[in-house]
Amino acid sequence: PDDPYLDVYDGSGKETRKRFRRYVLGQFLCKRLLDSFFLKGAVRSGPKPRIPEMVWIVGVQAGLFAVCVAVRRPWYYPMFLLPLLTAVPGLNMLRNFVEHAVFPSDSGSEQDRTIHVRSPWLERVFFAPCNFNFHAAHHYAPALPYTALPEFHETLRSDPARYPYRERAGYLRFLRDYYRALPEGS
Repeated sequence: PDDPYLDVYDGSGKETRKRFRRYVLGQFLCKRLLDSFFLKGAVRSGPKPRIPEMVWIVGVQAGLFAVCVAVRRPWYYPMFLLPLLTAVPGLNMLRNFVEHAVFPSDSGSEQDRTIHVRSPWLERVFFAPCNFNFHAAHHYAPALPYTALPEFHETLRSDPARYPYRERAGYLRFLRDYYRALPEGS
């Protein structure tokens, strides 16, 4: 109930194949893309820091642009920024969906929604850089550096009582299987 991202991975609005297609395309091509262009959600809520986060974002971006100009490659900046404003938000939305969603026919606790994804290296490049696919291990020990997650995951996995999380065999495979499990519907 307190999860601000529940709409990303719960089943509402995704009960049929048509609604799921509309959700993915709408989220990917419209909402997330437009949100990223207008930096919606870029600034966290909560107590106000001494220096507003947007000042840091603008400052870092200005610094990156200045470096690109200094090395006489100003076109590098839009080449860096374009994927961050287009593909990355959509891939992140799909990653969040796969790491938390369950099939409509499944039931279970909220713990069942924290899922480790065994993904091939190419999927990790696009969906799970920095060991994001070790999602359940990250939730188990959030302060652990991402470089330690694979080994930590294997340690926990050897004791199912300590690590009762689900595992899935890839981001694209789950999206395909989830889609196939839905009725066609309207």
